[in-house]
Amino acid sequence: WARWPRDEAGALASLELEDFAAVLWYASGMAPGLDDADRTALAYYVQHGGTLLLAGQDLAWQMGDPASPWYSPQAASWLQVVLGATHAGPATAVTEVASLPGAPFACWGTLNGAGGAGNSTSPDALQTSGSGILAHHYRNGQWAAVTNTWGAGHTLLCGYALESLATSERGILIDGFLDWALGRPSGVPGGDLPLAGAVRAAPNPFNPSTTLRFEVAAAGAVTVEVCDL
Repeated sequence: WARWPRDEAGALASLELEDFAAVLWYASGMAPGLDDADRTALAYYVQHGGTLLLAGQDLAWQMGDPASPWYSPQAASWLQVVLGATHAGPATAVTEVASLPGAPFACWGTLNGAGGAGNSTSPDALQTSGSGILAHHYRNGQWAAVTNTWGAGHTLLCGYALESLATSERGILIDGFLDWALGRPSGVPGGDLPLAGAVRAAPNPFNPSTTLRFEVAAAGAVTVEVCDL
C-alpha cells in the first residue's frame, strides 16, 4: 500500500496507479478536489480494471454544477461516464447516512458524530447517470453515494466527507470496499454470502418493465429483494 498527499506531491500518472487493485481518494478540503490530470489518470485506471472509492463533499458540485468555478463540460462528462453520477444539489441539513439493501458497501452512521473529523458542512446530493446504481442515502431521502461499472473497473462516489463518520463506521465501509475491490470474503454482517458485485437495470428509467442483471462470486441459490424507499 502507499499514501500519496496529492496537494504536496503533485498529480499521479496512470502508470503509478496501475499496480494497485484499489484506490481510496479523499478530496475534502481541496478545491478543486480533482483536476484534469487527476481525472485522466483515474479514468484510465478504472477503465483498465481498477477499483476507485472517491469521497468528498462538494466534489460532485465542483464538476457537475455550471455555477461552480471549477465546472467544465469535460468534468461534468467525466462525472457522468466514469462515476455514473450527476450533481443533484446540496444535501441540506443531513446528519445520517445509510446503505441501501443489497449495496456492496455496508454503511450506516452519523455525519459529524463522535470520533469523526467533524467536517461535514456541505455534502452533495447525487443522482445516477448511465449505468450508475444508487448505493447510499441520507436520512432525509436524498441520495448520498453511487456505484458504477465502467470498462473493466468499478467506482464508488460518496457525496459526503467520509472522514466525518466515526472511526468504527468509517472502517466498516472501507473494509467492505476493499473486500469488493480485492474479491475477498466480506467481514460485514452477511458477508459469508456471495453478494452481488454489481446490479444493472436496463432500460433505466423504465415503463412498464426492466431487466435486472447481476453477478455473484460463486454459483448457488440467491435471493433478490426489490424494495422502495
